[in-house]
Amino acid sequence: FQIPSQDEAAIEMSKEISLAIVNNEIDEYSGSMKIYKEILSNLEHIPDILMPFYSNASVIEDCITDTEIWGSNHDDLILRSKQEILKASIELLKYKE
Repeated sequence: FQIPSQDEAAIEMSKEISLAIVNNEIDEYSGSMKIYKEILSNLEHIPDILMPFYSNASVIEDCITDTEIWGSNHDDLILRSKQEILKASIELLKYKE
């Protein structure tokens, strides 16, 4: 039995959330924020395979804030980011270390 590295553990925990995203049990933004806040925020280094969750959650969060403050419309960017999160979820589920 080998204890997983911090990166391996983060990837495995993120796979559980990714599966929920792919199965429509949680929406892309909520799932990505869950990965970002509960898993990635505790890492010194974010594994490349998990970067799309961090970057797209940040983009959507910024869009929501901008809309609340300035009334801007970022629906297209939010949709693209959600599509990227779904794509990243599918890729992560296929990922073998």
